[in-house]
Amino acid sequence: AHKLRYSYSRRIFRPYYSDLNPFLFYDDPYTITRGNPFLSPQYSNSFELTYILFQAVNISASYSYTNDLISDISFQDGRTITNTKENINRQDNLNFNFSAPTEITDWWGGYLWVGVYANLFDDKVGGEELSFNQWGLNSFLSQTFQVDDWSLEISGFFNSRSRSIIFENGANGGVNVSVGKRLLKGKGFVKVGVTDVFKTNQFIRNADFGNVRFNSLGTFESRGLSVSMGYNKIELVNKTK
Repeated sequence: AHKLRYSYSRRIFRPYYSDLNPFLFYDDPYTITRGNPFLSPQYSNSFELTYILFQAVNISASYSYTNDLISDISFQDGRTITNTKENINRQDNLNFNFSAPTEITDWWGGYLWVGVYANLFDDKVGGEELSFNQWGLNSFLSQTFQVDDWSLEISGFFNSRSRSIIFENGANGGVNVSVGKRLLKGKGFVKVGVTDVFKTNQFIRNADFGNVRFNSLGTFESRGLSVSMGYNKIELVNKTK
């Protein structure tokens, strides 16, 4: 019923071709993106301890550090911003995760995952000192309700504010809902679902470091309507003599 697991891994991540391509790409009249041909691979070392209870509840704690971290960096010249990639000396990361099924009754069940993390950084970026300890939280919750032939599924996620070297990312989240019904004595079904019901899944990024000052807001095509139907023609026959 109780398990304790320890793991260690060392990984290498090489930059993509687009990260190395030095040619300029004009996203708009004030934003330029270019690669950095001098990027080096980044190396990560990770240590993790996991406790498992009844093959269902998982609690884990991990620590990792990354050398030559490949990071997004921006430089500003007047009203023009250039986005590129650079190697940062080192970043440390702490993670604490909890996940478990949430079986409340025969007709109500689900799943919960919560992750708390900290990014620790102290180095020079573009010749200027940058130091921060950024704590954050990510979570996901799914709940399913089944009454006779009807089912209701509600799921959602939330990501708190986070920090990515010189950038501050705003919080975001989303809620999905679907309703289903079994038909034809359980052989068929129909399900209708809506994703990102409240249109809260968005991208917010701000920067205020060195000579870089900007605020950006982006939205995803995350709200959608889906309809699915199915019919099972397979019948299992148990014959005994």
